[in-house]
Amino acid sequence: FSQSNFNSSGKIKENISKIPLIKASATVLNQKDSTVVKFGWSNLNGEFLLNNIPKGDFILLVCYPGYADYVENFKLDSTQTIRNFNNIVLISKALLLNEVMVKGQHTMLKMRGDTLEFDSKAFKIEPNAKVEDMLKQIPGMQVDRNGKITAYGQQVEKVLLDGEEFFGDDPTLITRNIRADMVDKIQLFDKPSTIAAATGINDGNSKKTLNIKLKEDKKKGLFGKISAGHGTNKFYQEQAMLNIFNPKRKIAVFANIANTGKVGLTQSDNNKYGFSAQSIEVFDGSILSSFVSSNNNEFSNESYNGQGIPSSVTAGVHFDQKFDKDKQYLNTNYLFGSLDVKGQLNNINRNQVSNAILSNKSNRRFNNDAFNHHVNGSYRINLDSLSTLEIALGTNSKKNENENAFISSTTSSIDGFLFNSTRRVSNSSDLYDIGSSALYTTKFKKPRRSLSFLINQYSYSNSSKGYLDVITNFLNSNNKIDSTQLISQLKQNEVKSNLLSGTLSFSEPISKSFSTVLSYGLGINSSSSIRESFNKSKDGEYGDFDQTFSNDFTFKEISNRFGSSLVFNKKNIYTTLGLTANVHSFEQLDQTVNQKFQKNFTNLSPSINFRNSYPQRGWLILAYSGKSIQPSIEQIQPIQSNEDPLNIRIGNSELSPSFINRFNASYIINKPSVGKLVNFNIIYSSTTNPFVNSSIINVSGETQYQTLNLGSKSVQNFSASTGYSKKISQKDLTLSLELRYNFNNFYGFTNKKLLESRVNVYGARLSSNIYKTNKYILDFNIRPSYNKSTSSQNAQLDNSGFTMVTDAYLNITLTKTMSISTTTSYSYQAKTKVFDTSNQIVLLNMVLTKSFFKDKSLKASISGNDLLNQNIGFNRNVLGSYLNETTYTTIKRYVLFSLAWDFSKFGKSPN
Repeated sequence: FSQSNFNSSGKIKENISKIPLIKASATVLNQKDSTVVKFGWSNLNGEFLLNNIPKGDFILLVCYPGYADYVENFKLDSTQTIRNFNNIVLISKALLLNEVMVKGQHTMLKMRGDTLEFDSKAFKIEPNAKVEDMLKQIPGMQVDRNGKITAYGQQVEKVLLDGEEFFGDDPTLITRNIRADMVDKIQLFDKPSTIAAATGINDGNSKKTLNIKLKEDKKKGLFGKISAGHGTNKFYQEQAMLNIFNPKRKIAVFANIANTGKVGLTQSDNNKYGFSAQSIEVFDGSILSSFVSSNNNEFSNESYNGQGIPSSVTAGVHFDQKFDKDKQYLNTNYLFGSLDVKGQLNNINRNQVSNAILSNKSNRRFNNDAFNHHVNGSYRINLDSLSTLEIALGTNSKKNENENAFISSTTSSIDGFLFNSTRRVSNSSDLYDIGSSALYTTKFKKPRRSLSFLINQYSYSNSSKGYLDVITNFLNSNNKIDSTQLISQLKQNEVKSNLLSGTLSFSEPISKSFSTVLSYGLGINSSSSIRESFNKSKDGEYGDFDQTFSNDFTFKEISNRFGSSLVFNKKNIYTTLGLTANVHSFEQLDQTVNQKFQKNFTNLSPSINFRNSYPQRGWLILAYSGKSIQPSIEQIQPIQSNEDPLNIRIGNSELSPSFINRFNASYIINKPSVGKLVNFNIIYSSTTNPFVNSSIINVSGETQYQTLNLGSKSVQNFSASTGYSKKISQKDLTLSLELRYNFNNFYGFTNKKLLESRVNVYGARLSSNIYKTNKYILDFNIRPSYNKSTSSQNAQLDNSGFTMVTDAYLNITLTKTMSISTTTSYSYQAKTKVFDTSNQIVLLNMVLTKSFFKDKSLKASISGNDLLNQNIGFNRNVLGSYLNETTYTTIKRYVLFSLAWDFSKFGKSPN
């Protein structure tokens, strides 16, 4: 009976003496899911016979202690009912390890819980390439020209080195300085806030984070870079960095000097030079005035945003040390930044009021200087096997010098010219802040039972002094000067704020899968704001005190926060349900008139998080959070200012909190065996009782602004994207396709009439990357989109139109020591009903490089920026009835001659 069914057989022998192996296991597995079909042992002659096997595709697995496994695929069907493997020879493991090399393809992506991990061995990189070059090859990850990283539609806010802070929050100091050949793994995850990590309650303040893990043999040694470049039109760019590493210590110093905008302060420096020392966070208990008037001057420019010509100097020192058998850890940073930006900006604004269209043209010349010193440090100690204490300290000082000169005019489509104005604003400010925190966490012998206490302190002071000179000419119907308004004042301001907060949390297991977390937080804030204005008297001195534009306010706030959450964790499923209640009281005292203003809020913030991980295959994440948003001090009781006398903001003490609901979903499917990655992302938010801007514009063009609650409407934001990437290993090619949709609506009042603007964006992104070793690298992507922008007030304000952006990078190896690379960017914006001309720009950059030495560590290059000289500072948009078109000074064509040396010396690789 058994011979009439499908079966397999064979004889198992040893590889050297060829003697039969007795009791060797022979197993037949399904190819589809590796489940066992049949199992047996070899007899005294080493033979085996497995009967009653169904037809199908199978795997034969033969095992014997001390010998390498034997694996072979086979098939049984009507044409082959019996498979005889004849002699199966097993090889000794000792011999196999000595003589056989196994080669395989590295898997790019692995899933580890809620962390995406990318293996550096799966990427092909040029000698001395940096981490940023590796990131550009990861499907779903984008790096723009300023170094900003976007992963699956979300901006990466923090980059760590081996899990620790490295020069604060500026990611470019890692991505543009750490060499790619030093990297072992790149990890992407959501880093919770300190409070969330301590309490276990998701507060919605997590940061998308990259962790760069170094190879073990690259953790001991030194590396660095020195480069200098000078070119036409007086452009220059110079860099120096030195890093000394060992497994217990990291020391790094750097300095950058440039006016090209490519090396220097970026948008992230606002955080880096703030109080962002590790673990220092402002109490998230709806504190309103902790940053009251932290930036009084609207023209302050502490970062370069592409407007003007920058001259920057940045420098820093980093030191971290593990000691006492890694029980203690110290991390310190000092950073200095200097930025000088000069330029010119022209604005054309149009706004419809009743039956007339008001047009404003302005020309602004600016010269802004910023100086920053920042020191931060953190210390962590394991007090015992169950308790940990973390202490952090950060202090920061800034000095800003700003000069802005305006010439503007406003006309009416009915009445002609209304007024013209010249305005000059200068300001000098000194800011100082210091923040500290301490986090104590202890675990108990009972698993998942823990107690933590977090205390934060933050103090802030800002003193400023400046001058305001305004001449406004009001014109009559004949365009003759009807009246003139003159303002010449000295402004002196001083703002202080002190915040102390603490959070106590306790976690307790309920069962094997359930835990609960309870927390209480208290925040106490005391702030003051003194503003003094002095008119210029007849003797030319500023001794005439102006009561209207002077004030003296004090603020006191107390916030109590109660939180609870339920946590479920079993196998691959992780779920949290949380609810936080904030009871907040606010008191404002106007010292000038001894008038008190009080307001109380009670806010509820629910949250739900669900994660289902599929090991090595993907994950599904669903999250919801609700949060109250308090009006700011400036919205409730703004301090009256005449810096722009034609645009006045007034307060609204009746404002009540808004509530924002956020929902996001993420689904990732990973198929490493075939190099495929598919992802789906949805983010939706809805704000009820939102804050909206109300403007009252009179026929003379003067505008009053006020913030109102819009209880009958909600502001909504929705974005959805899906991406697909495929790596074709045979051709060293990676293809990616992304489709996205975004929707936003905005509300506002103009002369008490409610306006709504809707923006729908339909877009796609097609990317390709191909790498041929020692031949060429090609990166290409095209991003077409259609923007549908409409206004409820006027169909003629339809700004719908087609846009497209194309980027291409090509690097060609000419010889063993020479290469040429080009970066081309093409942007196109079609004409619309509002703007009757299209706009298109082609930017072409090129670099010719000659390498020296065997390791190509010394490079001389000639680079050309904007060779077609088409870079223009230009921006235009429509919001409600408001139309704006801006042109500004920006960096254009230049040629740079550079010499760069990358050097390194590492210890031996471990066995």
